[in-house]
Amino acid sequence: MFSKRSGIPVIAAAAAVIVLTLAGCGAAKNTSGSGASGGAGKADVAYAGSLMVANEQYVGPAFAKATGDAYQGRGGGAFGVANLIKAGEIQPNVFESIGTAPITGLEPKFTTWAVGFMAQPLVVAYSPHSPFAAQLDAIRKGTKPLADLFTMMENPQFHLGRTNPETDPQGQAFIFMLNLAAQKYKLPAQTVDKIIGSPNNPKQIFAETAILSRLEAGQLDASSAYLPEAVQHHLPYITLPDDINMGNPAF
Repeated sequence: MFSKRSGIPVIAAAAAVIVLTLAGCGAAKNTSGSGASGGAGKADVAYAGSLMVANEQYVGPAFAKATGDAYQGRGGGAFGVANLIKAGEIQPNVFESIGTAPITGLEPKFTTWAVGFMAQPLVVAYSPHSPFAAQLDAIRKGTKPLADLFTMMENPQFHLGRTNPETDPQGQAFIFMLNLAAQKYKLPAQTVDKIIGSPNNPKQIFAETAILSRLEAGQLDASSAYLPEAVQHHLPYITLPDDINMGNPAF
């Protein structure tokens, strides 16, 4: 864990969870008088979409119960949320970001304080009902090499989901991971281009708050995900080595 009053250290590349309080965004008055301890405020929390389940199912309800204050959360790509804050379109009390890059544009006008408290690795989550499920299972179990995963992703019939690299650090991290994998496994030239088509390929780009729901519904064969998301959604997933999963501060 770290905290710093000015400037935010970079840890775990794109997969560090950073929480900051925002200047000039006081708690809203709660006139209902409800709450376990008579709280009179509301916490307005903006968060990276991959933190939706954690916030809406666990943190938010626990906060409201413990404090008596209301909780209101909203999620989206961390860069997109940061841009909404800068534009004055939203005024949350707290912003939970994945990675430090979305935060730098908010300093010092909107915040001079942040704390990083965890790093979460990228995984490749997949549908157990995918026509590729047997091959993906074999890769997950280690009976087929991980390099086969990236060859499979090149298949035009393979429906891959990822988030927008322009608005979401996970989207950036996934493309970075593919490039690292191509180097690590000495994959053929143009492998990454064949997998993604283009960074903003509309056939692959989905909102961070909805992508795993689409995977669960069978609309995708596989998608990018952070490890806690895949676990929370009870999805099978393929782990990636520390030197490419964007979640180990040592790399």
